[in-house]
Amino acid sequence: MPIARSAVAPTVLWSAALQYDPDANTLWVFRERISVAGGADALFDAVQQQLQQHGFIARGGQIVDATLVEAPKQHVHKEEKVLLEQAATPAGWTPAQRGQKDTEASWTKKHGKSYYG
Repeated sequence: MPIARSAVAPTVLWSAALQYDPDANTLWVFRERISVAGGADALFDAVQQQLQQHGFIARGGQIVDATLVEAPKQHVHKEEKVLLEQAATPAGWTPAQRGQKDTEASWTKKHGKSYYG
């Protein structure tokens, strides 16, 4: 696998020197160059094996959407909150109330701003 190693070293050093993660286009160009050199399968199989040994699962073709969608702030009583934390629905809620309450919503922060959703 000397071809793959010689192609990987400059890319790893380049990425470390610039101190940012490469974008999808950079990775695509990298993979194309490795493929032309004949070492793509061996390189990516080795990376996959190392990830699995450390308990990670790399899945292809997935995009994670980190968009936050705000939900209306919930007005629940303490007793209702305790029931919701136990994954139970308060008995007094009407079907309309159950449809309007987002029982899985919680608070989070993104770029220093708080969101409920």
